[in-house]
Amino acid sequence: MSEKELNDILKELTEKAKGARKKLMLLDFDGTLVEFTPKPSDTEPSEELLDLLFKIAVACENQLVIITGRKKDDIDRMVGRLPVDIIAEHGAIIRENGVWGILINALASWKDEARSIMDYYCRICPDSFIEEKHFSIAWHYRNVGPVCAGSGLEDLRMALEELAGSNKLKILNGNKVIEVIDPVINKGSATRYFLNKHDYDYILSVGDDRTDEDMFCVLLNLEHAVTVKIGDGITCAKYRLDNIGQVLMLLENFKITRN
Repeated sequence: MSEKELNDILKELTEKAKGARKKLMLLDFDGTLVEFTPKPSDTEPSEELLDLLFKIAVACENQLVIITGRKKDDIDRMVGRLPVDIIAEHGAIIRENGVWGILINALASWKDEARSIMDYYCRICPDSFIEEKHFSIAWHYRNVGPVCAGSGLEDLRMALEELAGSNKLKILNGNKVIEVIDPVINKGSATRYFLNKHDYDYILSVGDDRTDEDMFCVLLNLEHAVTVKIGDGITCAKYRLDNIGQVLMLLENFKITRN
């Protein structure tokens, strides 16, 4: 988008927040606040980002929630020192007021079979790897060449869809990752949890992935909710930004400014 278009969007989103007495801010992490890395463990948020999030979180009218598919330990390592609430594993696990707990419980007895299927494709595509979480399991192929990823991914997806069908599971197709999870776990359910806790007069929801659409859809008909999709692709978000840099420009308008 042009500089003028960007400035117009940022101004509109900021104007909508003026006068709000209680703001809820739901921010995805990878692809929204930080760039993707070859391995999830390689990600290190910058001190500038952490400082910005801190200043947003301590503004008295803001409730800041990081809502991510990351494992609890991963996201806690990166942003756990901030005074924010955290939703991990796409909505299954929550840190609220500094205390971790289970938000949505689900059975995971199917994980052994899913792991066995993914192990086979890790041998076919040596640079792929498995990430295991409490309630889901994911196959990452960001480092796999296009030929291997093309053939291996389609075969893997078919095998996992058969598993999903027999166990009533959901397949998440993310950014260079395919994940198996119980359908009761999603960012939409986590969003409803916060909506039921308080009456917010401004809600900002930002994300880049298919998993964020569950969050956007829950907020779709709320006039005081602003949903922002990062990048291309079909979305039910009301607004769109191109990249992480533009997200950070938007967030600068919500940080505390007093000394």
